[in-house]
Amino acid sequence: MSWPSFLPDIPIKHIVWALELPLVALNGLALATLTVAWSGGSRPVVTAMASLVCLFTVGMGVRRWGSHGTVLVGRYVLARLTSLIAVFSFSLPDAAWPRVASVAAATGCLLAEPVARAFAAQAFPYAAGFPGVKTRTAHLPADTIFWVNLVAITTLVVAGDHGPLWQFAVTAVAAATNLALTADLAVFAIARLRFNARLPRLWDQMKPTFAVHWQAAGGSLHQLTMWIDYLKELGKPFFIITRTRENFLEAVANFDVPVLHRVGLDAVEEALSPSLKTVFYVNTAILNDHMLRYPHLNHIQLNHGDSDKIASYSPVFRAYDKDFVAGQAAVDRFAAAGLATAPDFFVIVGRPQVAAVEPSRGPIASLENPTVLYAPTWCGNTKDSDYTSVRRGLAIVRALLDRGCTVVFRPHPYWYKNFRTAAARDEVVALLAKNAAATGRKHVYGEAAESAWSIIDCFNQSDFMISDVSSVVNDYLYSEKPLIMMAVTTGPEEFAVEFPVARGAYVVDYWALPGPVPSGGVHVTPGRPAPGSSGPHIPGRTGPVQAVPAGVSVDPDGAGTGASDGPADDEPAATLEAALDAIWGDDPLASTRRDLKTYYLGDIPRDQYAQRFAQEAAQYV
Repeated sequence: MSWPSFLPDIPIKHIVWALELPLVALNGLALATLTVAWSGGSRPVVTAMASLVCLFTVGMGVRRWGSHGTVLVGRYVLARLTSLIAVFSFSLPDAAWPRVASVAAATGCLLAEPVARAFAAQAFPYAAGFPGVKTRTAHLPADTIFWVNLVAITTLVVAGDHGPLWQFAVTAVAAATNLALTADLAVFAIARLRFNARLPRLWDQMKPTFAVHWQAAGGSLHQLTMWIDYLKELGKPFFIITRTRENFLEAVANFDVPVLHRVGLDAVEEALSPSLKTVFYVNTAILNDHMLRYPHLNHIQLNHGDSDKIASYSPVFRAYDKDFVAGQAAVDRFAAAGLATAPDFFVIVGRPQVAAVEPSRGPIASLENPTVLYAPTWCGNTKDSDYTSVRRGLAIVRALLDRGCTVVFRPHPYWYKNFRTAAARDEVVALLAKNAAATGRKHVYGEAAESAWSIIDCFNQSDFMISDVSSVVNDYLYSEKPLIMMAVTTGPEEFAVEFPVARGAYVVDYWALPGPVPSGGVHVTPGRPAPGSSGPHIPGRTGPVQAVPAGVSVDPDGAGTGASDGPADDEPAATLEAALDAIWGDDPLASTRRDLKTYYLGDIPRDQYAQRFAQEAAQYV
């Protein structure tokens, strides 16, 4: 069955859960159980239906438990209470007092769950790592209340009138657990209020001169990790402001600096230490606006990578006072896109992170067992930022295996955000695992490549790289190793015009690779070229005017020495095999990559990268 083009690119099960259809079914079953009980139905039937309600609730709880930001306490109260009342109605009016007391206690626990849920909403993390202050970063798990109550309800439903004393003991334990956990939530919430009252004195003691504001989706720790050591080297007291619980816990677990967690707009004001001069940002998240509204502070955008993606020259950047960029290429993108900026808006600081990138160990043809890094980007938040090639990753990796390569597979940390790209990533992992078992090649994939190794480790272990439009391509230029880029959003002829970094890469027509084509002949992203043709650009997007002419060398200031409308006639065809042949051959783009390295990463000696950033940042802290 084909996927209808009008439906969103997400699984049907996600749509079902988003519409709360399972909850509707659960409540319907619970009400049906009560109806049968009160209309003369037999006790075994009602007990079986009530037990099914409990079982259904267990399944839904397990399904929701692992979901980000989901709190179970206070959920499914109606269904649990209705099933309990339905079964208990058979015990009236001659129920033993332990049975009555048990049901009353269980009912009280259920009705108190919304109170516990309200406390849980206020008992969010608030701070960690402040000198001389002991703060709790977590409270007892509130969802334990849900599970304890569910066990008690199930016990009362299944047991009926049998063993009332035992039932009373179970509900007594449940009630005590409810009280203890709710009290802990209340104490945690009060501790947050006390800390906030103490915060002005802490600011007076610390006198921080700058902060880092961070709000991002889970799994985005790399945005902060790449900058934290360089910020520490500034030698000034600072702290991190997080906006989500997950960001807070990630920061506390990985960095030994003070972390202040603020949730609402009004709470951000509490982070304004009188000594604060500057706020650094590592992305353009929406909640950055909550800090940007303070004009007395310097707002400096660091970003978490430099690339030719449309997101790298968004007008949003102009909301900041300064944009610290790697090289002249970043400046030219804004001018080419017609985005006017102040003359002193950009500050070229290079990419201090690439100082650890090692150079090539020799021509690919001279290496007995070359290692290739395949690092596809993610599908983006919007269709015009979908540059990923991972959907046809199997064809790419198979071609590399046929060449006898060892593969390091490191997809973007957001690979899981789209179920199609997640499935494609899993297929590549399975292929590499199968090939490693059959050949003994030491491929690196999964947790080893995505977590244990840093991106710099992946760079240094590889001899060339295949990627898409991504900041990893720009960083990889520092190694001067060969590059292959997948032309996903345009045809190969236009690709190097829209994305200047591709001047130093062997561009491959992504749509000519074997791989899935969406049903009805419509590609996943509207506006993509059909396989075998260059096709139009994405609707509504023109891209920057090319600042570096195609196929020619580049001056350090970014000006080309010649002009060209596209690849020369003697350049190889835009196929993966042709690109690999060129890399195994005389690598004609080697000199172009050296010129682009300066253009994209700044004309800064390797040993002065960190120093350049520190010199520029010191003016504001």
